[in-house]
Amino acid sequence: EALGAQVVPISQSRVAAAHEAVDLKAAEAEAQRYWIGPAQKIVEPSRADIINSARLYLAIKNIMIQERAQAITSSHCMGKPAKGCLTFSKLNDIGLVGACEGDIDSTLTMLIFAYAFGVPGFITDPLFDASKNAVIHAHCTCTTKLDGPHGPRAPFLIRTQCDSNQGVSLE
Repeated sequence: EALGAQVVPISQSRVAAAHEAVDLKAAEAEAQRYWIGPAQKIVEPSRADIINSARLYLAIKNIMIQERAQAITSSHCMGKPAKGCLTFSKLNDIGLVGACEGDIDSTLTMLIFAYAFGVPGFITDPLFDASKNAVIHAHCTCTTKLDGPHGPRAPFLIRTQCDSNQGVSLE
């Protein structure tokens, strides 16, 4: 409220219906063009899983257009009809905000970064590897366009979501 953001609840049944309404050919084209074609490698997920994730992206994008939303977060991002990892990654690529785990604080922070600097924010679960004197920033929703929507895409692998060994995520 202090930042002027309005929260609009969207039911999981609405998301599922929007997912079902997306044309499968459109989802196949989206998956091929944006994910499968540019990927350096597909490690675990099947082509069908990637298409299903692309279908969720198209469904969520349609809902965001209907609601005039600039950001989305979901506490159901690990469920059906698909995990939200690719959806949120692409939303961040195109200058919107996709955040998982229903994380309103991170969603608002990502919006502020987008408004203030024109670059995407990200959520991280830092892992410290003392043997290599390194920090690994892990999370499944990172953008592939770290310099903003008009910047180049970083290379990526398509993987399963590591916490569940299901769905589709990026490395």
